[in-house]
Amino acid sequence: MHRIKVPAYFVFAIISAGLLAFSCSSEQAAEPGRYYSRSEGFSVRFHTGWEVTEGDGVETALVEATSPWEDDLDEFSEHVTVDIEDLDREPELEVYFARLVDDQGSCLPEFRASETGDMMIDGVDVRWFKFEFTSDGYPMKAIGYTFIKNKRAYLIAGIAQAHQFMFYEGVFEETAKSFRFE
Repeated sequence: MHRIKVPAYFVFAIISAGLLAFSCSSEQAAEPGRYYSRSEGFSVRFHTGWEVTEGDGVETALVEATSPWEDDLDEFSEHVTVDIEDLDREPELEVYFARLVDDQGSCLPEFRASETGDMMIDGVDVRWFKFEFTSDGYPMKAIGYTFIKNKRAYLIAGIAQAHQFMFYEGVFEETAKSFRFE
């Protein structure tokens, strides 16, 4: 019987190369229930049972999660959207936020901003605002979370009929807080 003797450094090199290739090619395991957009560099956890759809980020939201119909009388599915705007430069959050609120006011019928505040999401400063408007004659209430990182503005918005908003506000906040840069 003839044995082939392989130098130890050769075996070590092969094992090291294999481990390096495995560690470089394997991504973090996907967390169940979390939506990942690898191309846009983020993930977010949407509420269980909500339908998630991807859009183009221009005519429709980049991603949207819609609540299930509650019953036959339900006239509106609450939803959470995530949008990203690429910027030429990185403005101060307060400046961008003021422009965003002005833009919403000019395009939404009967727009009224009611509350604003600050928080952190994944280590980034966030400005949020609650606002009301009408859509097809229905009073609506929403909350928008706005933040900027690496010349990209992010907006997470949760929208419900005004009389239902209090039941969904926690879901909207939980979704926003789950956002991560990937």
